[in-house]
Amino acid sequence: MSEKSPAEKAEILGRRLRLVLLLNLVFASVPLLWWEQLSQFLMDPVRWATWTSLGPNPGVLEYPYAMLWGLPLAGFAIGWLLQLGGSRRTALWIASFPPLYLTTLLASFYIVPNIMF
Repeated sequence: MSEKSPAEKAEILGRRLRLVLLLNLVFASVPLLWWEQLSQFLMDPVRWATWTSLGPNPGVLEYPYAMLWGLPLAGFAIGWLLQLGGSRRTALWIASFPPLYLTTLLASFYIVPNIMF
């Protein structure tokens, strides 16, 4: 088994980072573009996690709704800036947080109660 060269490792890290940045853009755009379709799926977990309710037509800057699109957008922006600065590994860690956080929120609401009870 041969070890990968530093150039190959950097290319793999770059591909992973591009994938996570794209995932952040998808996570940020979905609540903005398709809120009406997603509201039935997302309203209960967000209400459960934040203890505030979301209306059927929330304002863009309303707290829980802004978290759904703002957190991934911030993850994309910070990850992209860190990548430009040459810190690819840090960018990957920072950009991975929003998708993991939102996925954990949804999984803990929909999956965990079904497993536990």
